[in-house]
Amino acid sequence: MTLKNKNIGSIQSSFGRRCTAGCAAALLVAMLMTGCSIGPMALKENHIGYNQAVRQVVNEELLLNIVRMRYGDATQYLSVASITSQFTMDASFSGNADFAPGITTGGTILGLSYGDSPTLSLVPRTGEEVAEQLLAPINVRNLAYIATLGFGPRTVLGLLTSNINGVRGVEWRLDAEWKGEESELFRVVDLITELCNEIDIGFVRVFDPYMPLSVKGDALKPTDLVAAVQTDSHWRSKDGGTTYNLTREDSTPVVWISEKGKASSAGRAFMSMLSLDPAAPFYRIVRTESLNRPTKLLDRLFVETRSFQAVLQAVSLGVEAPADDLENGSIERIGDQSSGTQFREALHRRFSIQSSDSSPDHAAVAVQYRDHWFYIDDHDHAAKTSFTLIANLFDLQVKGPSKDSEPVLTLPVGG
Repeated sequence: MTLKNKNIGSIQSSFGRRCTAGCAAALLVAMLMTGCSIGPMALKENHIGYNQAVRQVVNEELLLNIVRMRYGDATQYLSVASITSQFTMDASFSGNADFAPGITTGGTILGLSYGDSPTLSLVPRTGEEVAEQLLAPINVRNLAYIATLGFGPRTVLGLLTSNINGVRGVEWRLDAEWKGEESELFRVVDLITELCNEIDIGFVRVFDPYMPLSVKGDALKPTDLVAAVQTDSHWRSKDGGTTYNLTREDSTPVVWISEKGKASSAGRAFMSMLSLDPAAPFYRIVRTESLNRPTKLLDRLFVETRSFQAVLQAVSLGVEAPADDLENGSIERIGDQSSGTQFREALHRRFSIQSSDSSPDHAAVAVQYRDHWFYIDDHDHAAKTSFTLIANLFDLQVKGPSKDSEPVLTLPVGG
């Protein structure tokens, strides 16, 4: 889909009396020089505007899809594939003159008009590629990326995972049934809160041996060393140079607990519930589909991550349903269910979407749907922070129409 719009402005200047032919020529040159600088001026005046507009429509689309899920309606996404803005400038010169010996009098009018004709290319997100991105489990690396943006382990593990070392969380289903237990998961989340600054999620650089067979040090040849470098690998010894393993240095997502945190009552309870080995320096985050509780101490957190669509489904519980839609049955009364109460209440405290019959004041982001307005209050810091998390996760998890392309802003200038 391609949309075009055109904005036109004009500048006119009048010059009267005692304008010689040289003066008029100088004015024309100045006008042409102004045209030569329209490119940088156009970039300065339009780059930020387009940036803000794209971010706003992405946020509004995200909020719209959350509201759609609350109503049980299908979601839809559009991508801004490109923005092409053509700037043009037209110049005009007119005047009249009376000639007398030694002097020229009259009037001169210089006209300068400019136009901006942006072309937006919008691509509907459909098909197997986008479905896989929306429905696939969240990449565990994205958990750490979200944490590095300033979101703590409580939010990352509590919202984005549904199972941690066999401790299961709840999931909201479209058929109005709840899956899983919430008491143990919320106990884990509460313990993370107690640990506070003593627990964190991030990346560490590790050497992963992917060739378990050890090679004698004197058997390695220069060609082996070169081949390793060409594959971003190298030979690493753990016994002082007697034997070597082919390894690759890589960053891996981990949960780290300080020694002070491990020694605290909250830390001991946390490690006990998740069967974590207190001697481990950190705990790698590894995605799994197993729901079984471990039978031995681990140096890893095996997590089952939610899909991005499941996260939207969960946060859609924060939509404040309009009273008339509740009465006519077009939206479900989820508060009448006995299960999942603690999960819903926790979400509501962190993520609340208000509804109104008219366009709201003080809205951070707002959309109109089914004759109602839905919005996040600009004064609700918790809701805005949670929405920012979802927007960042969308940017990380759901790619554009091409894996190698991003929306491109092109600003050609025509004279």
